[in-house]
Amino acid sequence: MSNNPDIFELILESVPEGVMLLNGQGVVTIANRAAYTLLGSTRESVYGHNYRDLIKSFVEQGGEVKDEDGGLVKLEDHPILKTLSDGKTRTDVLLGLTLPGAEPIWLRVNTSSLRQNREGLPANLDEAGHQVVVSMRNVTWQHQSQEKLARALEDLAAEREFLRVLLDNLQEGIIAVDEHGHFTVFNPASARFHGISDTSKLIGKVPTGSDLELPDGTRLSPKENPLLRALEGEHIRNESLIIDHPPHPKREILATAQSLHDSNGNLIGAVVAMHDVTEQKRVERELADLAMRDPLTGVANRLKFDDELADAVSESEVNGTTLAVFMVDLDGFKAINDSYGHQVGDEVLRHVARRLRQATRPKDTVARIGGDEFVVICALDTPHIEVKTLYGRLESSLKDSIATEEGVVHIRASLGYALREPHSKVTALDLLRGADNQMYKQKAAKKEISE
Repeated sequence: MSNNPDIFELILESVPEGVMLLNGQGVVTIANRAAYTLLGSTRESVYGHNYRDLIKSFVEQGGEVKDEDGGLVKLEDHPILKTLSDGKTRTDVLLGLTLPGAEPIWLRVNTSSLRQNREGLPANLDEAGHQVVVSMRNVTWQHQSQEKLARALEDLAAEREFLRVLLDNLQEGIIAVDEHGHFTVFNPASARFHGISDTSKLIGKVPTGSDLELPDGTRLSPKENPLLRALEGEHIRNESLIIDHPPHPKREILATAQSLHDSNGNLIGAVVAMHDVTEQKRVERELADLAMRDPLTGVANRLKFDDELADAVSESEVNGTTLAVFMVDLDGFKAINDSYGHQVGDEVLRHVARRLRQATRPKDTVARIGGDEFVVICALDTPHIEVKTLYGRLESSLKDSIATEEGVVHIRASLGYALREPHSKVTALDLLRGADNQMYKQKAAKKEISE
């Protein structure tokens, strides 16, 4: 290196980084333009001044020196002054300089002691006893970018955490897949619907649809899974499905699914939202059932009877089975009401309905279609045997007396029945009229005998 100090200073001025030389007392003996510009000063206010005094003056003017975490740097912890004190090299120390009303400047500072290697320096510098060389560069833009990135990452993490908590607390089941059809989201509600305790094993796998079925019991194939259909572009809205995952109870859901795209329109996956309507459907069925039942006796009402009889006739036509309709009418029921009151009359009707159900088979329909009129619909496999057996059981069930709060009530009933043979033209109305006519014939015969 040349010993010409002018050349040495010219070299320093050409360096983009700020460079300072401090003597053993901490006085700035050389400072290039980049150095005092970074410090927000002039050459005259820096050159020949003690660096410790410069920092004190800076703080007295309201300035702040901060470390990379934003904490204030004490005078004794300043990296330049510490190297001046202990002679240790310090590299890439981040310092922030802030004056009131001004934007902070962030510097990367390196310090090293010239005591450790004085060889090769110009003679005049060596003689001057310079002790510390300082280099600094402006990293404000990089630091601000890093801060923005850190804040963005924090915001993203907070947003992801918010979404996770939101999904975890939703009562709606939410499942998502990526563009390849692999699970990416399976929230707790969905896990509960499917009876799954650990959803982590599902992430990255493809939906099978093996536990999904239509309301009619038809199992969905994998390609019929709402998520995979949505991935193909189909928009699914409130589709009724059943989740059947034994031994867990079945769940009825409404599924809404659609594909997901980024801001450029690229497909990134699909999502399905599942609303559990199990309880709602149960209540609806109960209400529908109540609408079809006689409120007093609990057996089918006239509306339900008409539907059941029409269905039974249609089935008889298709399957070639014999259909029987029994008409039951209580004898002297008006006298029971007159003698004991309507409360006892209602109690008698409930007993009659219960006995008729006990006398028939589970597949038979018992209905109350009038005040004291009951009807039984039966499909017969061996008509001539079964019709006699059923007739006898129905007749026997109505011979026993009924104990009520007002005393023992003796009941009698008249029965009639009509048959629809396979492939006949007998209608539902024909069956009802035929059974009714037979019942009234029996009632009339009883009346003649009693007279």
